[in-house]
Amino acid sequence: MDADLASLLNASPSGSPRSLVVPAPLVEPERLLRLDLAGDPLFWDGSAWGEHAIAARGFAARWPLSLGAPDREIREALARHELLGAPDAGGPRCYGGFAFHDVPSRGGWAAFGRGALVLPRLGYERHGERAWLRLNLAADEALAGWIPMLHRVRCQLAEEAPTPPPRARILDEAAAAYQGVVASAVAAIERGEFVKLVAARAMQVELQHPDPWATLAALRGPSLVRFALGQGPSIFLGATPERLLTLDDAGVRTEALAGSVAAGPGAEGWLMDSAKDRHEHEVVVETIVNTLRAHRCTVEAPASPAVRRLRHLLHLATPIRARPPSGASALALAAILHPTPAVCGLPQGPAAAWLHAHEQLERGWYAGPFGWFDALGRGTFAVALRSALIHERSALVFAGAGLVRGSTPDGELRETALKARSMLDALGVSP
Repeated sequence: MDADLASLLNASPSGSPRSLVVPAPLVEPERLLRLDLAGDPLFWDGSAWGEHAIAARGFAARWPLSLGAPDREIREALARHELLGAPDAGGPRCYGGFAFHDVPSRGGWAAFGRGALVLPRLGYERHGERAWLRLNLAADEALAGWIPMLHRVRCQLAEEAPTPPPRARILDEAAAAYQGVVASAVAAIERGEFVKLVAARAMQVELQHPDPWATLAALRGPSLVRFALGQGPSIFLGATPERLLTLDDAGVRTEALAGSVAAGPGAEGWLMDSAKDRHEHEVVVETIVNTLRAHRCTVEAPASPAVRRLRHLLHLATPIRARPPSGASALALAAILHPTPAVCGLPQGPAAAWLHAHEQLERGWYAGPFGWFDALGRGTFAVALRSALIHERSALVFAGAGLVRGSTPDGELRETALKARSMLDALGVSP
């Protein structure tokens, strides 16, 4: 056993929960998920946004929540942890997300509930060129029994095992049903009931060789944050380009990401000149800015968007910065901003109700906030787009499109197919 682990056996009990941190080899975080470890999986990779990555197994604590629920209990529980090991690793963080609609989840989403934040039991954390294992223990849990397991995991992380690529096929694209939803939504917009609606569809995929960790690895890309959470036999995972918000010592960072076109020659100029896409984008910017100002934030945003390039798509993007009032938390701000018009529509309340009644799918956590939160109230929440719900040998792949005046069923069907392509590729579906 390594000396740094052996020395921890002499650590005297303090009567407090503990967060034990030990150095670990530099590997891709998802490698931990392939080890023979008990507990549901968790994954968050914010490295594309300059943040940390974590892969974890098991939960030391779980807080079922609705979006907007008070966070005081969670912050106090995290603050009570005594940090053992690397002091500069920082205190523990909880992770999780929330359903798009604040209603009881059904079907494959039932185990996820309206929302939950979890404190990982054992996590592999990486930030830049540093990595460590973190073990979170309750006050009454003995440390000695965990030391051999930490030694074993640290050794196994350095051993790479080849994995075959996943294979899958589409069973149902839900194309006709989605075109019908789009036609109904556009008719409501034309009648003046809505400024915008964001309609989603779910493609059903059969997994011939299910491998969620290979799927996560294949989703890696610039500007994308990857995430996953398992609940029993189901795993929700994805790679999203959209930040709902970050709250740190510099204040709040959020963004408007709306208006899309397939990548290709001349696509950037076409997108910047598209009146439909510019209008769709401006609606999102205006709503986010007004929402933050209504909650006593000072806000700054550029007058014109930039173009964000992804693998298959270009998006219009506007970064937004804000200074929140004293005492604000990332969790509370997520509740204020969700759902933005980029994933719901305007006016927000009636749009969400229309989607819940007409969309013909259970969104679950798709397009809801997913991220992390610490004892000081800091954190990052992404919008859980480009995602899938995997249940044993099947998956639902989600994709949506913003609808305004001038939208067409055929055009939005093509846009959602483009948005789903990266997830379908990662699952092993051939083009």
